Amino acid sequence: MQSLLNRIENIEPKHHVVIGAILKKDETIKFNENQTGVMVNTSMISEQSIQEISKFLSYIEEQESILHKIETKTEEMKQEYFVENN
Repeated sequence: MQSLLNRIENIEPKHHVVIGAILKKDETIKFNENQTGVMVNTSMISEQSIQEISKFLSYIEEQESILHKIETKTEEMKQEYFVENN
């Protein structure tokens, strides 16, 4: 569970909304909200929700990896074709 929580903490906040929606589908989970955010008792999260969150995190990580490769290749091509050679 700690590994999953670390992965969640390291993603962009916009993705937290999707994780919240996944958790909200599980009616047994109670949310506590305060000034610092929304808290969830992780011991109450079902195995199904954990698997769905893990699958979503893997998807995000894969997409970010692909995007990073594209950006790297784009930068290489810029350097090769669009930077004036002296």
